[in-house]
Amino acid sequence: MVSKLNYYEDRILQVLKFSIRLLNTKEVAYYAKIDWATADKYLKLLRRKGIVEHKLVSGVNYWKIKGLI
Repeated sequence: MVSKLNYYEDRILQVLKFSIRLLNTKEVAYYAKIDWATADKYLKLLRRKGIVEHKLVSGVNYWKIKGLI
């Protein structure tokens, strides 16, 4: 059962859905018009839910929706 997404999760997924490349946390926050700490919190939550995945490059997390890009 998938739980309902909150406002921040929905904003983040919209940004990732329309991105043509992997985005780091700072970029996700900027495009979603939310604070970096909020983006970081909800990206990690979405990762635990299995909705997004990340790639660690030189200490920076790059995010995408699971199965896209």
